[in-house]
Amino acid sequence: MSTFLILAGGASTRFDGDKLAERFNGMTLPQYCAKFALANGAERICVTLSERQVYTDGIAFFHRILDDLHEVCEPEIALQPAERYGTGVAVSIWQQRIMEDVVILFGDNFYSGTLPMMPSSETLYYTTVTRSQSQMQNLQLAAVIDDFVIEKPHSQLRGRFFAGFIKMPAQMWNVLPGLRTSSRNEYEVTDIINSAERRVAIDLSETYMIWDSITYASDVERIQNLLM
Repeated sequence: MSTFLILAGGASTRFDGDKLAERFNGMTLPQYCAKFALANGAERICVTLSERQVYTDGIAFFHRILDDLHEVCEPEIALQPAERYGTGVAVSIWQQRIMEDVVILFGDNFYSGTLPMMPSSETLYYTTVTRSQSQMQNLQLAAVIDDFVIEKPHSQLRGRFFAGFIKMPAQMWNVLPGLRTSSRNEYEVTDIINSAERRVAIDLSETYMIWDSITYASDVERIQNLLM
């Protein structure tokens, strides 16, 4: 697993500020993603950034996230067009540039530890968490029902949810052009998962990983506690 893709093009619409610039022990979540990738054997780190948030002098890209990442690695960059939405789009723009298996991380997630064994080169692997108690609301996680990952509506408040990362096999790059976008010109990573003929869910509690994510400003304390 030498190629990792970090999706860092989100707009932080539910967060009070730019969550990708929030620092935890001096590092941002995209930096932790890159650090995690390197610790798990990354030879190539690719990053999707939002076209809206990047400026260029015609030679180089400039972006605060990119400046932070350069302290950890030398990433390859692709820009998600402003008029195309969703994490699935953030993956698909790497067609023709990434041809191999890829581990997909989310830039607003915290990762630490060791990736689980994923032996098949023809299987899409994704991780899940289980909530035994109902939450007040669920605007963060996509529910897993009968081996399908349901992005919306967010009506399931307990049970199994997609969370963490995806390992996408190389042949899935040929599938992505056939995926349909919504009326908002949007598709999500969950559409990629559901389109895989062979997919396996891995419970994060059965791995040697530590994971969490932030959506709201109130989530920051959880990440801080993980680093204590």
